[in-house]
Amino acid sequence: MVCHWFAQLWRGARVIFTGPTHANLQNVIWPEIRRTYLKAPKPLGGRLYDDLGKGLKLPGEREIFGLTVKDPEAFAGLSGENLLFVVDEGSGVQRKIFEAIYGNMAGGASLLVIGNPTQVEGEFYDAFHAKRGNWTTFHIPSTSTPNFFPDQEPIPGLATPDWEKWAREQWGLGSPAYDVRVNGDFPRQGSNSVIPLGLVEDATLEYGVWKFEERKATGPLRIGVDVARFGDDDSVITVMRGNVVLEVVVIHGQDTVQITGSVLEVVGRHRDMTEPPPRVKVDVCGVGAGVFDQLAQHAEKLRAMPVDAGSSPTSQPSVGIGYSQLRDQLWFGVREWLRSGGLLPPDPKLEAELVAPVYKFDARGHYKVEPKDETKKKLNRSPDRADSLALAIYDPPTSDLPPPREGRGRRALAGGTGGF
Repeated sequence: MVCHWFAQLWRGARVIFTGPTHANLQNVIWPEIRRTYLKAPKPLGGRLYDDLGKGLKLPGEREIFGLTVKDPEAFAGLSGENLLFVVDEGSGVQRKIFEAIYGNMAGGASLLVIGNPTQVEGEFYDAFHAKRGNWTTFHIPSTSTPNFFPDQEPIPGLATPDWEKWAREQWGLGSPAYDVRVNGDFPRQGSNSVIPLGLVEDATLEYGVWKFEERKATGPLRIGVDVARFGDDDSVITVMRGNVVLEVVVIHGQDTVQITGSVLEVVGRHRDMTEPPPRVKVDVCGVGAGVFDQLAQHAEKLRAMPVDAGSSPTSQPSVGIGYSQLRDQLWFGVREWLRSGGLLPPDPKLEAELVAPVYKFDARGHYKVEPKDETKKKLNRSPDRADSLALAIYDPPTSDLPPPREGRGRRALAGGTGGF
């Protein structure tokens, strides 16, 4: 339907469809395009060929045709005023095919990728994870389709409640097969993501419900400040009350004095004067130490807390695997916060940053989140929003907190280097 819509609507339209195998094109995609053309309520015009490589030719040099993925060079040099690429079963299509397609999109072409989430790597997976901010994504569980609603007209060929029951009995709720084939979720087995995509989606969905019902956030005000260490990075202030993220303030290109002023402004906007000064946790690696020093002079307004993510963890799980550094504790703390009902406002960049990092184990068998530089390579930016959220969630042990102080000067902090 999308192929025909695009071809009929746009001048000089060219629609190129592909999939992981020739059989997929020949036996699935092309027959559906032909069937839609032949059963259209009104003639769509043009000439329909049996060969998918010739496809459908329409007046005005418009066309729909297929290309196999065996030759990436076949995708090179495709041009036109209006181009649409449609990739079916995107999980099974190699990166080199996507790279060839991307090379044709400089003039404003569009790309639609469809598929079951069967793989935990590749471009399709990245579109819902590390590169989520660059895509508009749709997640459609079988149980949300019309066949599961009695007042909707059934659609032949879609999943049915009887099949879902069979799948539940066959694979079991929570199994990888059920997650993929019924829920439309990427498999959890084999993925070493710190934060699963499902937790982030649930948090944003529940935030929408909370917002719609006009409920009020309750609990202590908590603020995290991630200070940019490099020219292309952003400084980010995340404001939480209770389990709700109220505001994410992104600052670019300001010095420590300006960032300190922005923090004070945010505190003034959200603080209830009947409550104690809020805890403001600052990443003190690099230039963040300067922001902490300046905020520490405003003890009547806030309680500044230094956080050195390269230092030792301040707590370990009561059971199970421990953390290698405080940074690992902070990241897994975000995961536990989401599991316990944390609410996130919609923010594609934050969502992408949260699901991008993966973990491994160090020599002691402790969790080790991938280095920040590795995450930056995936995102083409620093995960500053996610780091700020982790700081806002984190509660340092009371015994580790510096007392309110007067005067100026740096505070020496024990712990390693490396930053958040």
